[in-house]
Amino acid sequence: MSACSTGGHLFGADDRCLHCGDSAPQIPEFLRRAREPDWRDAEIVRLQAFKDYVHARLDAAAIPTHPNGEHSKAGCRIGDRLDIVVAALEEGAIHATAWRTLGYVLGKFPELSGVIMDELRLLEVLGEKL
Repeated sequence: MSACSTGGHLFGADDRCLHCGDSAPQIPEFLRRAREPDWRDAEIVRLQAFKDYVHARLDAAAIPTHPNGEHSKAGCRIGDRLDIVVAALEEGAIHATAWRTLGYVLGKFPELSGVIMDELRLLEVLGEKL
């Protein structure tokens, strides 16, 4: 592409410089399509529908609607809400591992079952979760 006499190309709708006629460099298809109002409007509708769907699923799971975390401050409540989900999943995985370990220990050392059950009852009374 040659340098335009104006110091910079000004491309029109046909992807040619309005001054010198040079062709515009190839741009990715999604950027080319983004220039089309119908496609842009349809994409906005699809993205809004997806956002509504995700928020509805998070609402149904009783995830707080306005957690006001770092993502929310940047304009993305879904990010904060998903962080809550991920943290709960991680906590659940830790609890599942603890129960599997407890099952293993009880299987290997059944004589400890009375002691372990007493400890679990104590934790329950104190309001602790395993």
